[in-house]
Amino acid sequence: MQERYIGVLDAKNEIAVERYNSYGERSEALKATGISNTQWRHVVLVVEKGQTMLYVDGEKKASVASKEAVQDILGKHSIFQIGKGNWEQGEFYQGLIDEMTIYG
Repeated sequence: MQERYIGVLDAKNEIAVERYNSYGERSEALKATGISNTQWRHVVLVVEKGQTMLYVDGEKKASVASKEAVQDILGKHSIFQIGKGNWEQGEFYQGLIDEMTIYG
């Protein structure tokens, strides 16, 4: 089965971003550690064809090279979910989101 998704996990002291379009081979996940999720933060995730970058409160925290274009991952008939894993027992986000903007 092919995994096709862009996922963000906001854990206690880490933000992890996964970007998959594979039949077993996975791109490296982006991980930024030492980031507390106990207070408001301004988080920006930039997903481009060649890389994924994470900024927290205006500071670049991590980046990772990526092979897959967003269009190739999502395809023409994708489902966009915010706050829920894309599988049967998927996790639900339990925080607050103040603003979300997606640019083409």
